[in-house]
Amino acid sequence: MDKYGHLIPPVALNPCRNTRYCFICGMEINNNYDVKPPLDSRGAAIVQGRFYTLTPEERAATLALLREDFSEWLLNSFDLTPSQKVQLEEMPAKLKKHIGDQIAECWEHAGLVTFQKEEDEEEEDDRQNKDFIIFPSAVQHYSFRSKEHTTAYSLSIWIRYS
Repeated sequence: MDKYGHLIPPVALNPCRNTRYCFICGMEINNNYDVKPPLDSRGAAIVQGRFYTLTPEERAATLALLREDFSEWLLNSFDLTPSQKVQLEEMPAKLKKHIGDQIAECWEHAGLVTFQKEEDEEEEDDRQNKDFIIFPSAVQHYSFRSKEHTTAYSLSIWIRYS
C-alpha cells in the first residue's frame, strides 16, 4: 500500500525487463499477430488474448465464425499439424458445433476459456483413445450489499488420452 492506503500492483512498470521473456509468466514475448500459435495450452491462451484486443466489430465477426464454422475458425487461428487437420475433418459436426458454440458463449460474456491438452507420444497414430472433456460454467453471484446479481462465465476444455 502507498501512504494513502491504495494498493500498489505487484507488476513492475516494465514487466518484461527488456528481455524476450515475461518475468511474470516466463512466456516468450511475440507481438507478431501474423504467426499462428500451435494448438496447445499456450497457443490457446495467445489466441484468447488476441480475441480480447479486437474491436467490438471484429469480436462479433469472430463469434459469428465460431458459431457458424468452428473448423474454419480453428484453421484460421492455429498452426495445426497434418494429424490435427485430419482429426478435425473426422470430428463429428455436432461436436464441432457444440465446441464452437460453447467458446463463443463464454467469450461473448467476457469469460475465460482454459485449454489443457495432455501430451501423448503416440498422438499422431492413436486417436481412438482420445477424450474431449468440456466443462462449461456459469457461476451466479448475488451481492446483498449492492443488490447486484451477476453471472461469471468460464469454459474448460481438456483433451486426454485414456
